[in-house]
Amino acid sequence: MLSSICQKCGSDQAERFRFDPGKTVALGSSAGGHLAAMLATIADDDDLGFSLEMRIRDTRPQAAVLYCPATILHPADNFDSLKPSIEKLFGATEAEDAPYSEASPYDRIDNRTPTTLLIHGDKDDTIPLEHSVRFRNKLDANGVRAELVVLPNVPHGFGYGVTTPAQLESLAAIESFLRGLSF
Repeated sequence: MLSSICQKCGSDQAERFRFDPGKTVALGSSAGGHLAAMLATIADDDDLGFSLEMRIRDTRPQAAVLYCPATILHPADNFDSLKPSIEKLFGATEAEDAPYSEASPYDRIDNRTPTTLLIHGDKDDTIPLEHSVRFRNKLDANGVRAELVVLPNVPHGFGYGVTTPAQLESLAAIESFLRGLSF
């Protein structure tokens, strides 16, 4: 987000914080993956998140890395164990017309969504692997470069650390993905 902000407001902040505003990547896992995916899919003409204090409209990063992300928040598309949490988040059931589409990055994908790497374990019992498959497929259909790494026998929340085989494999995938970016 800082990248896009600094691209619009000048290089003083980028210089101050010592980063290249044209080379930012949003990364997140699970609910944090949802936030990173939202950042990557909110169009600059969307009022979601707009405030008078935040004058910059285009806050998309140049790429996104999403670990087992929550990209589809429609209760009907989720495991039964997650449905109460989603409904509690919105304070309404899907039948009550809660804004599930507005809050689902999957429903916001367009051809301006940045290049994305998804990493998901095939034993995830919190966020369906199918969500990452669908997300990647919709990115592909919109002409957006997307990669999906499926880790065998890996449950949800595997990415918090750097020592397990799954963590090391995901870090190698991220390094390869980032080296392949053309910014």
